[in-house]
Amino acid sequence: MLPVETLQQLLSYDPDTGLLTWLERDVSWFRDTAGRRAEHAQKLWNSKHAGKTAFTSKDTYGYYSGTILGQTHLAHRVAWALHTGSAPTQQIDHVNHLRTDNRAANLREVDALGNRMNHTRRRTNTSGHTGVVWHPTRGMWVAHAKVHSVNHYLGLFADYDTAVAARLAKQAELGFHPNHGKEKV
Repeated sequence: MLPVETLQQLLSYDPDTGLLTWLERDVSWFRDTAGRRAEHAQKLWNSKHAGKTAFTSKDTYGYYSGTILGQTHLAHRVAWALHTGSAPTQQIDHVNHLRTDNRAANLREVDALGNRMNHTRRRTNTSGHTGVVWHPTRGMWVAHAKVHSVNHYLGLFADYDTAVAARLAKQAELGFHPNHGKEKV
């Protein structure tokens, strides 16, 4: 990632909306080329980009991304750097699971495990709750939670709501984010 000082010269960040906006660039960002003086290049760039929303392209994972000085960056990482004044050293988690919501209140820096402990419910989930599955042979609900490759078996339950309650209690005990297993807001 580019130094925060460089990002601060090129972009502004609105923590309430999560939007990044291109700032007007000084002539020092441009060079004379064979057919164009630096001042002309500056004027063209500023008239086309300055004041406009930056990072409007989505990558293959659904995150906003953009290019600065030939390098592609993820918007949420740039937003974090501009908001906190330092580049993220770990992963940036979107608390509400919306990968395009880069408001400061929706971003948090976490390690890989912390990020996995705030996942949405999988599309393949058929029970309606993460960590609760129907056991057809036993005719009961099974509750479990997996952390650090350790599967915590919580038991068999005749009642779905009891299985869900057991899973929620274990999630809280293991430090899962309260949004873990929920659908995108």
